[in-house]
Amino acid sequence: MTTTWIDPPVGAAAAPGGALALRLARIRFGPARRVDFYINFAFVLERDLMQRQALERLLEMERDLPQGLLGRPLVRIIPVWLDALRAGRSLSDVIVDWVGPHEAISFAAAARVGVSARQLRHLAGDVRRLSDLSRVMRRAAWPIILTLLVIWGSFAASHWYMFPLLEAEIRVAVRWTGLAGWLHAAGGMVTTRIGPALLALCLAWPLVRWTARSWSGDMRVLADRYLPGFGLYRRATGLSWLLAMAALLEAGRTPATAMETLRPVTGRYVRERLDAALSRADLAMGDALLASGLEWPGVDIIHRIRLCLGSDHPADEFRALAAFELERLETAMRGLAESVAVAGYLFFSGFILFVILAQNDFVASLR
Repeated sequence: MTTTWIDPPVGAAAAPGGALALRLARIRFGPARRVDFYINFAFVLERDLMQRQALERLLEMERDLPQGLLGRPLVRIIPVWLDALRAGRSLSDVIVDWVGPHEAISFAAAARVGVSARQLRHLAGDVRRLSDLSRVMRRAAWPIILTLLVIWGSFAASHWYMFPLLEAEIRVAVRWTGLAGWLHAAGGMVTTRIGPALLALCLAWPLVRWTARSWSGDMRVLADRYLPGFGLYRRATGLSWLLAMAALLEAGRTPATAMETLRPVTGRYVRERLDAALSRADLAMGDALLASGLEWPGVDIIHRIRLCLGSDHPADEFRALAAFELERLETAMRGLAESVAVAGYLFFSGFILFVILAQNDFVASLR
């Protein structure tokens, strides 16, 4: 899970070490450290301390621990939070600026019903699940990238190195025939045309990430349905929303009230989908999501939501549904990574075999 630096409005200048040290602490305050913070914060709150007192106690504990070369991130971050609390900001408004967008929804939901030890432990579990999902997605992306590099590199090596080397040995231009001719032509095409296209595709990924958060409208529904990157973003936002809804339903909120509570803390993409569902006040939540036509968080998930709302314990059902969807998505991503890796191995082995079979054509062309 990635985070984006946003200059804290209060206390940055007063943070230990200055703004640069605070920026570094923010980068190091990753998912694993945030899970530890939520769990430790839960333990401290169970002592009937106020939120600011609990943070002060955590700061003392962090300062007592070995600091290491760069220091512990919370030693620099908590003073900024305390300054913001003293300035009148709420804890949820302070912390949501320091976490990823999906996690911010879950924390805001917990804060709306009161930041309790139970809510923080649930939040720690939710962050761990979302972090695991991000890790699975990254691991699934590497085989795809490596396979594309192997395919491009194999043809590029033949086009830039093998054929020029053979021609240099005999010092004349060669008219390649048979399998050798096909390999020479394919190497030129892949190297000069497909290679730049793959590079452009890799460079376009940041643009996809940015548009996934802000792009809306009817065309976005088609992108979510048919383009893998946008479809994954739809699933990820749906998972974080399910976890946040579970926290609010557990606190006794109605589905409609829970959606209205989450609306201010969501991004443009999710807010548009919540607004479309809330505009159908005459329908139940599942029916309203389906009637919106935006297919978020997924038609199959919407049908399961309709079943969950008929349960005596909808919060537990929402958590179970989120866990099921997370496991299914992780399984699909692992399967995709394994399939692509196998395809890459088969291609490379086939490429070597093809070069061996083309030996006779190489010799014939060089005569």
